[in-house]
Amino acid sequence: MPSLNVIEDIFDHKPGRWPSIARIVLAGAIAQIVTLLFMEGSTFWPVVTVIILSSKNVGVTWLRSFQRIIATVIGFFLAVTLVAMFPQSPGALLFSFVPIFLVCIYFSQTVATNPYAFFMVVLTMTVVICPAWTDPHSVVSNGLVRFTETIIGILSVCFVSRCLLPVSAESELRKTMKASLVRTDLRFELLAHVLKGTDPGDLVVEPETRTSFSEKIDLLNAAIGESSHVYQEGGMWVARVNLTNRVAVQSEMLLQQLTPEELKAIPDDFRARMIECLPLLRSAWHQAGSGLLEGHRSEVDVAAMNKLADELEDARGHGQLARRINAVTTFIMLVRQVAEVDQIMEYQDHARHESRSNQFGLLNIARN
Repeated sequence: MPSLNVIEDIFDHKPGRWPSIARIVLAGAIAQIVTLLFMEGSTFWPVVTVIILSSKNVGVTWLRSFQRIIATVIGFFLAVTLVAMFPQSPGALLFSFVPIFLVCIYFSQTVATNPYAFFMVVLTMTVVICPAWTDPHSVVSNGLVRFTETIIGILSVCFVSRCLLPVSAESELRKTMKASLVRTDLRFELLAHVLKGTDPGDLVVEPETRTSFSEKIDLLNAAIGESSHVYQEGGMWVARVNLTNRVAVQSEMLLQQLTPEELKAIPDDFRARMIECLPLLRSAWHQAGSGLLEGHRSEVDVAAMNKLADELEDARGHGQLARRINAVTTFIMLVRQVAEVDQIMEYQDHARHESRSNQFGLLNIARN
């Protein structure tokens, strides 16, 4: 049931969830207190600023905060200019506002380097211009109030995120990648028990969530905005995230495919061969996982892993009488893919010297 899946995701433990909630609540409380002490009126706008800047796909960074300040200033001056040009003509004001709105929305969806700034221009213009329909003279004062409230929200987020509860999107991304690799390693251990028919005891592995990959991509987006070296190595980071997620998902799929009926269909000699190869496969992915986490070569013996995959393919062709068992196919696929990790990383390291637009194109492909 979709509703049950949503409830499961809400209560599912995810890395960094509670520290993130604590940072948002604390920054929002500080923004409200400062606003109530120094300004009159609602605390809505500073709290909205805190929530937007605390989003995982935005990044709690000085760069994003600076973009919000600049975008607020641009939106404020555009709004004041339009109202000054058409003070008594709401129709002309709307006619001039809509093209700017469409252009900024378009760039916020297509420009990879700073879409957030274009979105904030639109948001600020909308908030400042709306009262002009009934009171054009209030535009300047309302714009100054919005700008001050934005600054309060930005400073509150930066103070909490850098002084009270420091965190970086890159560190959170590494945590999620490491958690996926740890679950993968545990699945290999559980796989050995399934193939041997022994009792795994208390060994339980958490499943991969449906949003696991999108969460990693959101964190990668934030890390690109935070860190210059992540920005420069965007393509390599996409490959690292993709490979980490792929082995986690395929290891889980392999266990799901090993139903009692599927186990009976695997010949005993081939199952013995799988059990014999499993420690080598587990060790190779452990080695490759360390390289993916740290961004260096894993030094996996490519020739040995490819030879092992070829031997399994030959044995399957005879032992299964040309019948394709899904679990066996997935097992061989895991063997071949661990041999390709270094090659993929080398390609991305070479490609990072190309245009950055290609790197962000890879990011958009990964998200889709």
